[in-house]
Amino acid sequence: MPPDRFISFFADPFSGAEPLFAVCAHDDHHPRIVGLQQLLDEPGYAFTFQAERLIEGLRIRGLNAPMLVDIRNALRLASGLPRSEFEQSDWRVFRWLQLTRLSPLEQELYFGLLEGAKPRPDQGSLERLLLRVSEATADAWGGISAELDRIGELERFNRIEIPVQQLMYERQMKGLGVDLTRAQVFLSEAKSQKYKAMLRVGAALQHNPTGLTYRRVLPLIQKTDAGSLEEFSGSKNLESYFKMAANKSQFARDFRMMIQANRNIKFLLTFSTSAGRIFPTFDAMGTVTARIQTSSPNVQQLRRSFRGALSADPGMRCAYLDFSQYEPGVLAQFVGPGRYREQYNAGDVYASLSSAVFNDTSKRDLAKQVFIAFCYGMELESIARLLEGSSRSDRPSEYARSVGDFFKQFPELTDFKRKCEADLRQFSFVSTPLGNRRVRRHAGELTRRERGWAMNQVVQGTASLIFKDALLSLARLFGSDSILLPIHDAVWLQVPEESMTAADFQAAAADVMRTVFRKWCPDVAIRLKSSPFSQS
Repeated sequence: MPPDRFISFFADPFSGAEPLFAVCAHDDHHPRIVGLQQLLDEPGYAFTFQAERLIEGLRIRGLNAPMLVDIRNALRLASGLPRSEFEQSDWRVFRWLQLTRLSPLEQELYFGLLEGAKPRPDQGSLERLLLRVSEATADAWGGISAELDRIGELERFNRIEIPVQQLMYERQMKGLGVDLTRAQVFLSEAKSQKYKAMLRVGAALQHNPTGLTYRRVLPLIQKTDAGSLEEFSGSKNLESYFKMAANKSQFARDFRMMIQANRNIKFLLTFSTSAGRIFPTFDAMGTVTARIQTSSPNVQQLRRSFRGALSADPGMRCAYLDFSQYEPGVLAQFVGPGRYREQYNAGDVYASLSSAVFNDTSKRDLAKQVFIAFCYGMELESIARLLEGSSRSDRPSEYARSVGDFFKQFPELTDFKRKCEADLRQFSFVSTPLGNRRVRRHAGELTRRERGWAMNQVVQGTASLIFKDALLSLARLFGSDSILLPIHDAVWLQVPEESMTAADFQAAAADVMRTVFRKWCPDVAIRLKSSPFSQS
């Protein structure tokens, strides 16, 4: 394999000048100043920090990008921490550069230059700084890779994360097409939705709803039919609680509509003011479970009925494939033989839960939220209060009884959850079959939050691993340009129209995804849906 290279760079945000690079080879530690073409001509990956910033700098200048690897993703993998904790921990970039004798002042200047917060020094000083940083980056990677190897994460990073990064950086460079006419139509529709929802929310609160978020609204909802949500103010993912409460709460439904419409307006404004193409940033390790996330704009959160504002490239046909009942399927593999796996392989777990709890299979989407909440640690009474919109009570809830009765059929789920918690307590981390650990930062009994994420990290982290493995297999078969947009457990794909029929494309892509899933979950039935990317 070509030797690794370690680069620092300066892309002046205030001019269109070609970026300046310093390169330090892994094996000689003699850094040198080079131009972009020389960097492109030399083989091998280029390891750096803040690769997405370089990608954007090259894109807006109409330049090609080398094969980049962002070392920050390796640090996050090594830390085993979610983004919020990682950025405040000893694993942050600055610590590793400081260990290489790069002074705090040099670090501050370099990253300030990247962000446009520091004035450009003279050419000689700039080149000396870049040389120092490239050499420090090479030294830092030596320690980081050794740590990844020690804790069993290096294979994951090399085999999965680096290739997926390449796919996402390529898509970031190429961007996504926009149908400007549809974007304008959808923008008007989203504005109308927001206005109507804001009127209802304001009337319920007797308060101007402008600027309210899921967290900020909680102190104001006591007199609404969503008052039970206030007790979850310390929870992280409040949106999911509002979604469950919407079962009985008109206020929860209206507030969610207002937030979602406002979010979609921002996306569609970006689309409408583009030149027919947008260039989201792709983070290949956007979550602690290593899910891919987009930003600027976060097109993964675009409402499905508005996705028609996005378009494939000219001359391409599309397919949209979605792993169905994905996490329950991964969980069925982990828990082993038993009634739960039999139930999963025989039918629709979410529909069965919907029937058991609501006497109605049409509430399958709500049952999905209940399933995830129960499996990941929420108490039965808390689930019940969200579903019925009630406050705390000593009276057993019918919802609590029906949810509890459903899961009592599957004691192996509780056994596996307890095993994950025991592993976390004993080893201070849990992980997937191929790395991606999440660690706890203190000893003693598990907190309520830790009990909640112990099984979640194993199941969702494994789901992320399988999905990324499938993306790489799809790219090998159809080419890297085929990967348009990963969305949670689904992927939007394209191939040239003349290469195959729509039916053949969907069948071939589905076969790839089934094969990868069976590799990791050989005892579980695969559920895969093919559907339109946009639905009204």
